[in-house]
Amino acid sequence: MGEIKIGRVRIGWKGTWDNLTAYVAQDAVYHQGETYVARIDVPAGTAITNTTFWELVAKKGEDGADGAQGPQGPAGGVLSDPTGVTGANAVVNILSMTQAEYNAISTPDAATLYLILGETNVLYLGENALFSSRLPPTYLFAGGQQGLLFEPER
Repeated sequence: MGEIKIGRVRIGWKGTWDNLTAYVAQDAVYHQGETYVARIDVPAGTAITNTTFWELVAKKGEDGADGAQGPQGPAGGVLSDPTGVTGANAVVNILSMTQAEYNAISTPDAATLYLILGETNVLYLGENALFSSRLPPTYLFAGGQQGLLFEPER
């Protein structure tokens, strides 16, 4: 039985165009917001603007108008009183330091959370260790309840 070679019958997506790459007919590439398809085999070093080799198939459009201003996001800054506790038991400060720096404090302040980041991450409230783990430092106690973890949004 005879055989007919029709060649490549669909586009082969190659990603972002690279001047140092050779392409074959029907390879498609992205360059500066536009898509091109190789008309014939393209030697390395051939400019994307060379219409003997490349055909523009999707032209970059114009930038649109800016959208409306979004709502004001939450205020950043220092987290204080995360549990809603007031008075003598209120957390008034959060410090991040090494374990050696924490160990050098003669009397840790009872109203301060000390976040120790290292091989083992520890969360102290004053002299009391609330949490110790080798989990990534994004994991903390939620509301100071042992065993209740949360991971902040990234």
